[in-house]
Amino acid sequence: HNHFEPFAAVELMLRFKAVLAPEVYEHLKAIVAAHLVNSMEVRFGGPGLNNFTCMTTLFLLAAAQVLERYEFNHPLASIPEVYVAPRLHAMGMNALRALAWHSEHQKVATEFNSPTYSPISLHSLAKIVELIPDPDAKELALQIEMKIWREILSLYHPALGVSCGPYSRAYRCDILGQNSQMRILFC
Repeated sequence: HNHFEPFAAVELMLRFKAVLAPEVYEHLKAIVAAHLVNSMEVRFGGPGLNNFTCMTTLFLLAAAQVLERYEFNHPLASIPEVYVAPRLHAMGMNALRALAWHSEHQKVATEFNSPTYSPISLHSLAKIVELIPDPDAKELALQIEMKIWREILSLYHPALGVSCGPYSRAYRCDILGQNSQMRILFC
């Protein structure tokens, strides 16, 4: 199981519903439903402004667009938990408001200027603006996206074509100046 798979599945469902074969759409829907229970942990803010909280916020908002009802049996509950589209949307909005709070009250994102993870956060927020029809969601996501862009651009070195200065975490390819997601953003 790839932890990026459900995020890709729900985006494919939103972008290409009109052209997906019914069996493909149902397969993607099963991937989304299987991952939904794992997304509940960030509904109240999670660990700050980072790639996973941004991706999960997009996921919850997008899942509300593609799942009318989701039910699962929790091992510690006597009755199934039921999630309907409006509840999923409300959970996504709660997560987005928590991200907005972190964005406003923390000087920098949890994954500050990360060559690896900042682009993933940007992508998720941009997809909320592009794919989620709620104007409040679009406005909040755009505000958070702009904060991350300001952080990145404040340390961008145009002559070198790379982001410089401190950052929260990255991988070897980012440190050695090889192609990374951040470098691709600036191409």
